[in-house]
Amino acid sequence: LPSIYIVEKYRNRRAITVYSAILSRIFFLLIAITPFIFPLDTGLQILIVSLMLHSAFAAVASTSWGPWMKDLIPQKKLGSFFAQRLRFTTAISILLSLGAALFLDFWKTRFHNQEIYGYSILFFMGFLAGMIGIYYLSITPEFRMEKIKGKINLPGIIKKPFKDRNYRNLLIFS
Repeated sequence: LPSIYIVEKYRNRRAITVYSAILSRIFFLLIAITPFIFPLDTGLQILIVSLMLHSAFAAVASTSWGPWMKDLIPQKKLGSFFAQRLRFTTAISILLSLGAALFLDFWKTRFHNQEIYGYSILFFMGFLAGMIGIYYLSITPEFRMEKIKGKINLPGIIKKPFKDRNYRNLLIFS
């Protein structure tokens, strides 16, 4: 709900997406450096809080990213675009997961009792990949949202999708 309010209030989805994604990725960097700075018990607390904050900012970014992409991609190509994107990201995720597992196995054989630093390297690589992705998001065009007059009707905005029969069918199906 706060994400919807932010998008409706500021009406700049690219800026909201980019800044929220930057804040989200910064927590990957914090996770990566934590084992080098903090003792194990403190590091575990920082890990949990960092993952929660990463998820919170990622949720804000995705709330603004979805409608931005919907407006950017022609309606006729929307389904095929997202299907192709899903295929590509799934394939990349599988390959990167296997690569990460092989890296951690290699790390464990070379650096006994120091596996945590292998995970730090992976989180740092995730941070770098995320920042590269954010750069490309920042140069993606955006069709500006129309300015609204008066107060934001948050309950009305939330109720609007439920008036769409296809959306209700999707909810029932899923």
